[in-house]
Amino acid sequence: MISSRRRCGPWQKPSDAADLGPAWSPDGRRIAFRREYAHQPDTQTGFAEPFVAKQPWAIWVADPTSHEVRPVWRAAPGVGSAYYELDQDATDAGGQTDQLLWSSDGNIAFAWEHDGWRHLYAVSAEGGNARLLTPGDGEVEAAALSLDHSRLIYSTNIGDLERRHIAAVSSAARPRID
Repeated sequence: MISSRRRCGPWQKPSDAADLGPAWSPDGRRIAFRREYAHQPDTQTGFAEPFVAKQPWAIWVADPTSHEVRPVWRAAPGVGSAYYELDQDATDAGGQTDQLLWSSDGNIAFAWEHDGWRHLYAVSAEGGNARLLTPGDGEVEAAALSLDHSRLIYSTNIGDLERRHIAAVSSAARPRID
């Protein structure tokens, strides 16, 4: 349940779950991570069925000092219930790109295919509903935070499927094509 909070030594998770993609808060006091459950479709080998998970993925936040760990958001069942990550490092240097982007305004941005397109969404680190940041037909391919953690910079083909553009958005505003 999303509203649950618990204290534990090292945080515990169900045996069929994997905690992935940790991201520190800008102040370094908390860490967000993605929890995926068994039976996720395999994005590396392709998939013949709809890209849907039996149990939707979720974003959790942990406080290493107090050992409090809690879910802040969970994907809806159906389309978007399986996590489809952003593309590898846009520089193609082989590095793994951040999948959770924690902004200075207390929001955690992430990719989600809720409407069948891979868009950026944001949720408060305190919990709540996800807000769509990148509306339109097309997909976000890669994203990163600005150095001050105030804006998301991303590559996309939203609104122009044949080309790629660089855009920027705050976790509370509409995108602007640069």
